Amino acid sequence: MLTAVYVVPLITAVSPTVALAHLQIPPSKAILFVVVFPLVLAPPAAIPSSLEQDTVDEINSIWLKTQKESFGESIKISGDYKYFWAYIPHFIHSPFYVYAYAFGDCLVNSLFNTYEKGLTNFDDKYINLLKSGGSKKYDELFSPFNLNLSKKSFFSKLGTAIAGKSKVDEIVLDELEEVLIRSDVGVATTIKIIQALENRVAKDKFLGTKELGQILRDEITSILKHEQQEVVEPFESELPNKPHVIMVVGVNGVGKTTTIGKLSYHFKRAGKKVILGAADTFRAGAIDQLQIWADRVGVPLVKQQMGSDPASVAFDTLESAVAQKSDLVIIDTAGRLHNKINLMNELSKVKKVMDRVISDAPHEVLLVLDGSTGQNAFEQAKQFTASTDVSSLAITKLDGTAKGGVVMGISDQFRIPVKYIGVGEALEDLQLFHADSFVETFFS
Repeated sequence: MLTAVYVVPLITAVSPTVALAHLQIPPSKAILFVVVFPLVLAPPAAIPSSLEQDTVDEINSIWLKTQKESFGESIKISGDYKYFWAYIPHFIHSPFYVYAYAFGDCLVNSLFNTYEKGLTNFDDKYINLLKSGGSKKYDELFSPFNLNLSKKSFFSKLGTAIAGKSKVDEIVLDELEEVLIRSDVGVATTIKIIQALENRVAKDKFLGTKELGQILRDEITSILKHEQQEVVEPFESELPNKPHVIMVVGVNGVGKTTTIGKLSYHFKRAGKKVILGAADTFRAGAIDQLQIWADRVGVPLVKQQMGSDPASVAFDTLESAVAQKSDLVIIDTAGRLHNKINLMNELSKVKKVMDRVISDAPHEVLLVLDGSTGQNAFEQAKQFTASTDVSSLAITKLDGTAKGGVVMGISDQFRIPVKYIGVGEALEDLQLFHADSFVETFFS
């Protein structure tokens, strides 16, 4: 007799909509559920005769491996148990339900991953999901957890566009153009890619759709690896200045303060002495929000009262950094609306004041953009680059690949290096940008 102990949600629904009855649910929302079932060995006759022996052996191996991982060392599995998969009707006779269970398994692990990363108000969001009982649409159910099941990668969209076609012709190129536009690549960059493909077709006379994927990879990689795109150094690398001063700019709601918190975390973990400056004295709660991040990471924060002169805060921060021999200074600024020229001009004043304390400060102006806003991110980049000397980019909310095209378009059009991409809400969810690995993500 085998006994397996599963942790399952307090409320479950056996449907692909919710399908949460499996392992690794937050302990506060779970009970122990003991499943007892007899060890029934499937006779060889239960195995479909159409399966080759090599296939059977491979399935046996996969089955034993997953079973051992699930049960752990406390359960001893006999040799003939390797055939037990053939006894399960869902695998052999009624495979439909396997898809529902696989969906649920993937979903629950995604949810638990989100839980472990410390999503704000996870418990409340989780309880609301269970209470809904699947009565809402997928997007409504899972968007609070940053899970969007309707997202399709660029690769899957491309596959749909060229399905059933053997060569790259005008129709395929038109389909590809639409896919690129819908992926937020931007019109100018899309035209550049399509023209490159047209030139390739004209040169080779015949270009098969099987070759299209690799050619696109190469073209996108070359776009991302323009001459201004620097090789992003690891957080552990020596900073070019001491202290190195980064001024962070961007509109409200793009994840600017969160990005500052994540940067502080990564640099501190890499052994750097970090200090923050709360120069956003305009937005209500901005100073308190940054203080929470500073406390969470364990770095000092220089601040003044709400409504204070941002330039004065920046001045005090740099003086403190010099006195404390800090390695890195990160200055938060108000979430400027990109159409407010007077507020944009204020950034110039902040920069001039900082230069009085540390020569050439700020050494880096980091523009934070929300990758999920598509073309609006382009407009923000246009306005900020026209108003201040933006030297690097952080693009947030790229936890799905559906909006990854915005990185390509902005990098191509503005020739400003992308240094960081945000892929979630947790401290660890800020990645260094590497063109090659990003392209692989784009096509996965």
